[in-house]
Amino acid sequence: MFFLLFFAGFMLFVFLIIRFILAYSSKITEFAVGHKHQDAEQIISDGMVPERWIVGGLLKGRLVSRKRLKRRAIRRMEVLIRYFTHSPLVSDDDSRDMLIKSLKYIRDDWREKSSAELFPE
Repeated sequence: MFFLLFFAGFMLFVFLIIRFILAYSSKITEFAVGHKHQDAEQIISDGMVPERWIVGGLLKGRLVSRKRLKRRAIRRMEVLIRYFTHSPLVSDDDSRDMLIKSLKYIRDDWREKSSAELFPE
């Protein structure tokens, strides 16, 4: 009897986990993939660091220096470039090459700019 109750409870738990995953899969996908595509589009259109990356100049409630924000933005840009290098969601190789070249050009431009130019007040 105990085994049947345990098994029923376990099956209910598995069912609820699967239901949760299915219900929130679009949100998870948007968070994991959608933001990367939005960030790349914004970077290419205006050449600036996305606002989402700056987080208001705060890191864990502390004010962060512009120099540290610049390093973090360049690291995130390198992650974005690696993502698009291997992403199956880019339509073809020509588009991928153009996208990666554009992102690398902007990343190199960010490296040459001072922190004050990259993050004006």
